[in-house]
Amino acid sequence: KEIILAAIDLKLKYNAPMQAIDLYNAFIEIYPQNIDCPSFVDSVMTVYKRYPSMTRNNVDAIDLIIAEEKRLVEDFTIDSAWFKSNSGKDISKQLGIIRKSFKRMGDIYHNKFITTNAEKDFVKFENLVARFCEFDIFLNEEIVQTQKDFRKRVIDLNFHLAEFSQNPVHYFNVVGKYREFNELYPNHADIFDFQENIFICLDKSYDLLLPQIETQTFVDTLHNITLDKNGLDSLYINASLDYEDLLSDVKLNRIQKSERVRTIYKRAKIRFEGNDLDSAFVDYEKLLTFRIDKNFKKICNVKLAEISELNGDFGFA
Repeated sequence: KEIILAAIDLKLKYNAPMQAIDLYNAFIEIYPQNIDCPSFVDSVMTVYKRYPSMTRNNVDAIDLIIAEEKRLVEDFTIDSAWFKSNSGKDISKQLGIIRKSFKRMGDIYHNKFITTNAEKDFVKFENLVARFCEFDIFLNEEIVQTQKDFRKRVIDLNFHLAEFSQNPVHYFNVVGKYREFNELYPNHADIFDFQENIFICLDKSYDLLLPQIETQTFVDTLHNITLDKNGLDSLYINASLDYEDLLSDVKLNRIQKSERVRTIYKRAKIRFEGNDLDSAFVDYEKLLTFRIDKNFKKICNVKLAEISELNGDFGFA
């Protein structure tokens, strides 16, 4: 090792940086489990940064640096031979180098997805974050916060993917991630927004699946979800009840008040069409307690009379 390092110093001294990189790479190839391999990859990046005009074949130094960043996040993961050989040692310095590359590659993958909206680019970012969060040693407050921020970015991109693709599978996926995050960080600042977004995702999934559910059962093997029409109705009804409970604990803005009315009305129609007349009656009655216009009140009263007639309560009808 010392001989190779001395040779590297000579190459740099005599202005042969690419040959110095060759020596770094030779060491990493010969001794892939050596504790200093991540540091040597970092040194390769440093050489490219110092000598950007001396790369072979005039390859852009930035591209070469990114390739080394990828090397760090792909070759030194928690299941790599390097990590298994060194996890019992003080590798805090090496993990610091690796984690910095994870953060930089995270930004690259994040921006790539925002540009392409492609599922494969989202998955690439999601997998990167999963590998980053697997490192559970030599943690400090900054790293724990980075893990949290990374997980939140995955959720934000997953929601973006669902909105772009209008695919119920992606909506179900992000619902699961919202719930996982809420369990990991039960007191986080965005918990109300996350709970609200869970309903938004399930509401949109209902609308997307409704046209096809009458003729074809929906099956999502990834999340172990199978839905026929009754199952889909139940999914929405339960989600809307949870959403209504959520809104009952806060002071609502104008949009939320409107959403609450829309949600209850949609649930009332689903219950009525599903012949759950008593529950539909409760929902239509509840709508009359809100500030709604005359035409909407008339619709609700007509439905209440219709339900009463169906139930044989001709006095109310």
